[in-house]
Amino acid sequence: MTGSPTSSPADEELIAAIAAGDMRALGELYLRYGTMILRFLCRTIGDFAAAEDLCQEVFLSLPKSVARYRELGKSRSWLFGIAANKARAYQRRKWTRERLLRAYAFLVPLQRQASSASGTSPGDSVAEALERLPLEQRQVLMLQVGEGMSGVEIAEALSIGHAAVRVRLHRARAALRQAVRGLDREGDEP
Repeated sequence: MTGSPTSSPADEELIAAIAAGDMRALGELYLRYGTMILRFLCRTIGDFAAAEDLCQEVFLSLPKSVARYRELGKSRSWLFGIAANKARAYQRRKWTRERLLRAYAFLVPLQRQASSASGTSPGDSVAEALERLPLEQRQVLMLQVGEGMSGVEIAEALSIGHAAVRVRLHRARAALRQAVRGLDREGDEP
């Protein structure tokens, strides 16, 4: 970093130093803008703890992001742009997670009457089978069953091919059928 001992380096100098691997410059930029970025994120997403995490993500991503700085110009707007992108990504993840949880609740009601002497309800067994599914299979199943999305929509939402959606759905359904068959056999035993 350049600059006289009594003056603070300009933002552009700090960003150049970060590009060169100077983590002290990253700390200085954080001290300058961290509170503003945190306040912006908190107001944007409405969750202080998540905003703190995202604020850290903003600054930790800077060493990889500095290459794009030259194209954008102003350091402050560049930092807020990164923060806005982090907030949008967080909201998308949160929205997806909430939708999947609602679909899960729709598919497997939490309270069901016990069907066997062991006290295990059909919903419990299906819920356990769903939890054991690999995430990729669970996602496509929840998007299809819970959200009524087509295979093409699911492929687009998850950035995978339509054939991958079909394979994942087939495997998820087969695993759930197996779990239900196991439950039926348990119910038949005296």
